[in-house]
Amino acid sequence: MKHNIDRILGEVCRDLPAAERNQGEAFYNQGNCTLLSWSPLSAEFALSAGDGNADKDDAVYSLLFEGQEETEKILPGKNGKRGNWDRYTLACLLRYAEELKKPGLKEQNEYIKIYPGGHDQASPG
Repeated sequence: MKHNIDRILGEVCRDLPAAERNQGEAFYNQGNCTLLSWSPLSAEFALSAGDGNADKDDAVYSLLFEGQEETEKILPGKNGKRGNWDRYTLACLLRYAEELKKPGLKEQNEYIKIYPGGHDQASPG
């Protein structure tokens, strides 16, 4: 699935309060968002350090991919449950957008699990 990430980012940023958006952008820019896994249906992230929120540090945030091309949506989640957009899920979306813009990215048809040290392991999706 090819994502219209610029449109989705614009919608999310437009709907978030300015303070929440600014905190999410700062959190992303500080490098506190790590991509854990990526499949055609979702991407999972861990957030670390930064604001001392222990609940956030223990959580796994996700982006759930729904729909096709023009009607596509990316929905936020936390610990396997659907959630709302906030500073943390915005940081995840920005991190995901960074991955999509890397040179040589192919269509994501496999499940990728990211290991410490940056080693990827793919399995059929």
